[in-house]
Amino acid sequence: MSVAIEVKTPNGGWFQLVDGVKESGELVEEWVDLARELYPASEVRVVEAPQLSVSTRH
Repeated sequence: MSVAIEVKTPNGGWFQLVDGVKESGELVEEWVDLARELYPASEVRVVEAPQLSVSTRH
């Protein structure tokens, strides 16, 4: 499973910093730490990455 890292904007919305991060504790924590360094005054959250559905037409 993979997750996404989101950062809260000053107007209360959220933007996705990265998605598709493999859900391993160390890797997720590294991304969260990086997000906090880049956006120190913002809230950071980890959410489930959206699953892409692929359909094929013949």
